Amino acid sequence: MARASLCLRVDSPYPGESMSSFLSRAAQFYAMPAPALLKELLQGRSWSSTERRDLDLAPSPVLLQRLSETVRNWQPPTEGPQGFMNWTLAQRWRHAYCPTCFVEDLAAGRTPFFRNDWIPALVTTCWKHGSPLFDWEMVRSGGWRYWPQTWLDKERGARDIPAFMQRHLDLLGQLGTPAEPIIDVG
Repeated sequence: MARASLCLRVDSPYPGESMSSFLSRAAQFYAMPAPALLKELLQGRSWSSTERRDLDLAPSPVLLQRLSETVRNWQPPTEGPQGFMNWTLAQRWRHAYCPTCFVEDLAAGRTPFFRNDWIPALVTTCWKHGSPLFDWEMVRSGGWRYWPQTWLDKERGARDIPAFMQRHLDLLGQLGTPAEPIIDVG
């Protein structure tokens, strides 16, 4: 019997979204662990050593092909990081986020997402807002991030902010972070 065709009904990656963010978001939407989604995308077969490489910086061509077949309006995350990319954090430690970017995502009606620009180890501020990056505290085993469930359900419209994110926003308010990044050209 032929295997049924998989069709993921989630938004394609947003411009600048990391692949691990997209895969985590899609897996949580379907209430499954990200490794289970990856196995499903590869039609049950085991990953080869070349497919186990960094999902964000060097996604497998096989994975990209399967995603193009299973996600409607698939657009691979092509916007490259702006920062210094020679030293990057191991994928399971990529939890940096900008709470201001997440609030803007929610206001725009989309699920907040982790940016490729936040991957480098030496990047500690948001390129867009010039504010410090914080550690996202909702992380599962293996380093996979997850979101408040209401953020994934567009029908409900509820956009509750986790307590730790509110603390981070309060800290930014106390710091009086500028709206635009400060660039020293001197």
